[in-house]
Amino acid sequence: MLKTYQADLHIHSCLSPCGEEEMRPRALVNRAKAKGLDMIAICDHNSAENAAAFIRAGEERALKCSPEWKLPQRRKSISSPSSMPRRTAWPSKT
Repeated sequence: MLKTYQADLHIHSCLSPCGEEEMRPRALVNRAKAKGLDMIAICDHNSAENAAAFIRAGEERALKCSPEWKLPQRRKSISSPSSMPRRTAWPSKT
């Protein structure tokens, strides 16, 4: 049987235009742990500058963190996953 993970795979940090000052890597990791998440992905617009700090904060709290970024396009942006677990069961929404 595959393990089920609780995850939020689209979180913006303070570096995104839609982010707020308090959305720093350590604060995001602490909030995810408080909500019982096993994995999160930071997905900032046009920046990966928080990736290293985000990964370190996750390691300190035993939270799997995946840095991602949104690449600009003409009319919409594309999320680019940098790494994903190979054998992961995601719970269905039904």
